[in-house]
Amino acid sequence: MIRRPPRSTPLYSSAASDVYKRQVLQSFDFDIFTEGVIHYNNEKYYDCINSLSVLPVNDDSNKNASKTLFLLADSYESIGRYKQALNHLDRLSLANNNEYSDLILFKKGIIFRNIGMVMQAQKAFQELVELFPDSEFKIFAEEEIQNI
Repeated sequence: MIRRPPRSTPLYSSAASDVYKRQVLQSFDFDIFTEGVIHYNNEKYYDCINSLSVLPVNDDSNKNASKTLFLLADSYESIGRYKQALNHLDRLSLANNNEYSDLILFKKGIIFRNIGMVMQAQKAFQELVELFPDSEFKIFAEEEIQNI
């Protein structure tokens, strides 16, 4: 099955179509990671996904693997591919990386809200408030709960 880029992508953009063509590397390549971060910082999300999607992210001991999952999730969210964003956030939470736990819940809540899944959004925001009372995202989660 051939997947087409979203309509917001210019037809001449090869980055969108290249997302599905590359194989995952056997070992983490810091140069490719850096390339992906640069694309992300320049808001070139298709190029970011293209770069970072080839990196192995199953190594729990590699802090850059967790960063890779987060950048992929955020990039997918930015281009409107919410299912892929949620999948990457789930993978990040399974990596048992407490550094991102509150942010993962907040991002999931925002995505669920954006796609109209208000019950799941409210659940994610409520979990954040209850599990992370000292989180910098708590006040934003409380505001989101009030707005739902």
